[in-house]
Amino acid sequence: MRTRIAHLTHFATFLASCVLPMLAAAAPITVQGALRVGALPAPDGSYGLVFALYANETTGSPVWSESVPNLAVNGGLFATELGKAGGAPPDPALFASEQAAWFGVKVGGEPELARRPLSSVPYAVAADLAADLATVLACTGCVEPGALSSDTPFAVIKVGSDTVTLR
Repeated sequence: MRTRIAHLTHFATFLASCVLPMLAAAAPITVQGALRVGALPAPDGSYGLVFALYANETTGSPVWSESVPNLAVNGGLFATELGKAGGAPPDPALFASEQAAWFGVKVGGEPELARRPLSSVPYAVAADLAADLATVLACTGCVEPGALSSDTPFAVIKVGSDTVTLR
């Protein structure tokens, strides 16, 4: 019985890891960084930063940007979630293409710092692999999002007089 429950648990986890990302809307993106003045950390305080995404390393207008007027900096370090400071998060479609994207940061009235290329994180690589598999595998009799309800049991397992209902 434990083996069957373990298999069902693994299947439910796999299903959730595949379906939930497809249902996700644009979500904030966590950004962490360090501000320096020469070789030293920037003084503690609030700084106005503008974050932007570009399709090109050195030219062109941003495809997305957000201004964070009062970002706390402590010991030269900052952290924020883009899309929570009053602007909309970047559209996930910006990251769906295989084209390079560049990240720019502007501090106060200073010129924008050199743009940095965005790179994949392990979860994004796994999501890309899953997307590739989804296009290769033919799906017949698939369960569509919204077809499951918390009122409908996922599985009912009976062993002797014991019953386990998974929802």
